[in-house]
Amino acid sequence: MTKAGLQVESFADVIDRQFWASVPEAAKRKILLTPEAWGIPPRNIRQLVEELIARGENIAAREILHNYVTCLHSPDAEARKKTWAGLNDLLDLYVGADGSMLKIVIQNLGDRLLREPDPELQTLLSAGFVRYTHEAGRVLHYPAVQQSLVQMQGLEREQPAIAQTLWPRVRLGISIQDFVDDALKYPEFPPGLMEVLRRMPHAIVEHVASRLQRCSRRAERERLVLLARELGQEGVSHLRKMLETRPPSEGAITVGLLSRLDPAAIVEILRRRLPEWDRPFHDQVVLQLSLGGAQERGKMLTNLLDVLDPSMLPEAVDEIGMSGDPGTASRVMQFLEETTSPSPDPYLLVKAIEALNRLRETHAGPVLRRLVEARQLFRWQQPRELRITALQALHKIDANWARTFLPHKRLHPSRAEPRPHGPRSGHALGTPAAL
Repeated sequence: MTKAGLQVESFADVIDRQFWASVPEAAKRKILLTPEAWGIPPRNIRQLVEELIARGENIAAREILHNYVTCLHSPDAEARKKTWAGLNDLLDLYVGADGSMLKIVIQNLGDRLLREPDPELQTLLSAGFVRYTHEAGRVLHYPAVQQSLVQMQGLEREQPAIAQTLWPRVRLGISIQDFVDDALKYPEFPPGLMEVLRRMPHAIVEHVASRLQRCSRRAERERLVLLARELGQEGVSHLRKMLETRPPSEGAITVGLLSRLDPAAIVEILRRRLPEWDRPFHDQVVLQLSLGGAQERGKMLTNLLDVLDPSMLPEAVDEIGMSGDPGTASRVMQFLEETTSPSPDPYLLVKAIEALNRLRETHAGPVLRRLVEARQLFRWQQPRELRITALQALHKIDANWARTFLPHKRLHPSRAEPRPHGPRSGHALGTPAAL
């Protein structure tokens, strides 16, 4: 009948079930609260615990489950083996009856594994430890996950061979992405979450730094930065080390997060490393500083202008203007004062003008007026598009002069009036090719 796919109880199972059904409930509870509880088949324990939970007697159900776990420490090897098998069968009860029971089971499995002399039982206990850890990670029960990491640290000290074998299997059940997602859902971090994350700061800051690149909302960005700060100095040190020693493809992704956590160190490191990096990574650094949203990003970029790839200067200057830091205006004005160089980049000049416009730099008025008014023999010295951009900036920086100049210079008012624009589409040219 078994070969035919029918589930058939053995005669011994039938007798055992009938006997257990005839035992009074008080006697059942009594035996399940003794050190001999390991001798009761898991199906009988399940039956009583489920009946207690259905009646709302959760405390009694918890006491029975807790006592059963302690049978792992029985001096009888056969008792420990049967208890391990029973824990595997009762996993769902330990998860559902009371969340704290997961932590208790993991703690007892880890403690027993530290002292277990039997190699076969060590293998079984390791499998149980991994399974319960994975279940704690799946249901996001952080105190239980933290307990698992604590037990693993103890194993590393006292049983390094076992710990080395267990770590790869334990990590499979610890989903960093799920933990970070959970941290972003609520105004307050879930209880126990930060204690778990602080035990693996390197992996967490790497994940947060990578995720910051895909972040499109300011609230989410600030939450990620707060999460990284809560990890402490070890996480910051790891990011600095990545930027200093890793290849550009790995080091560049740390710039955005590190600009918020340690703005003083980032300029020093980038000034050493950027000359060694190719242009695409210069582009990524500027983008990372923009995504990081640090208040100091304008000053950081002004300190990096001389080591950035020349093709990245317009983008960097544009971001300096977006930072809103008036202390960076003098460095931006230097680009306009260098218009007498043999071949100034018109697109860079446009971005510099727009940056000064955003920074409301009143001292830029004379320089902008010179760009608008400068003439050669029979024509204007600067391209028409550049003059229009400068005049639009003057409408905000020196409005009286702009209104006086406009009627006499054959520029239609609609072209010279400042336009409403988004954060990165405000220049009069549209693209560099328009020049």
